[in-house]
Amino acid sequence: MRIAFYVTGLNCSGCVANAQALLAAIPGATSAHISLYTGKTLIESSRPIPRSEIDEVLATTPRYRAVLTPWPQLAYLGKRKLRKFAPLLVMFGIVALIAVAVMRITGAHGFSEGMRVVMASYFIAFGALKVANVRAFARSYGIYDPIASRIPAYGYAYPFIEWALATAYFSSWHLALANGVTALLMSQKAYSVYKTLQKKESMPQCACLGGFFTIPISYVTLFEDSVMAAMAFASLSL
Repeated sequence: MRIAFYVTGLNCSGCVANAQALLAAIPGATSAHISLYTGKTLIESSRPIPRSEIDEVLATTPRYRAVLTPWPQLAYLGKRKLRKFAPLLVMFGIVALIAVAVMRITGAHGFSEGMRVVMASYFIAFGALKVANVRAFARSYGIYDPIASRIPAYGYAYPFIEWALATAYFSSWHLALANGVTALLMSQKAYSVYKTLQKKESMPQCACLGGFFTIPISYVTLFEDSVMAAMAFASLSL
């Protein structure tokens, strides 16, 4: 017979393997399969297994708990991801605050001016973290960026390229050149991140925060780089 329910408190594939082993060890159970993302659990058993036995087995790991719907596990993973990416979200907030302050002080307005100030704010904020810990950034960046892996000096120079672009955007100096460089730079970064994500292996640390925070490469990183590239291309066409 098949027994179905959901398990919450699962962080990773290791947690899944542990919970499956616990459930499969219940007398009468022949196998157990758990989905990490929804917590959906299926036990094949030669006898009915009461909920009390399932709860007793899972209680050996306090974080695991049998529930009736997938929502507790989905919410659990969502909260963990939110905590994991909190530093990146804070940086996005800082970029927005810088951009709003600059636009108020300088009187900049309109779509094209808004993109210019946002790109300048992005490069100055994220570049500052990279410059503050250049060695850690270059080491992390060289793991997944093909140029930085082949030419280590590029990894050390990259943070200063971002600051140079920030200066160009803030001062409106040679904006066509700045947009062209940004479009190429961010497109290449987005492609590197995309190729890394396609490997489906353990994700290396994202270098975007300069090594100060441990955040794995993810589709958030890809989105960030793609948006910057799109803004640069859009600015070139205006």
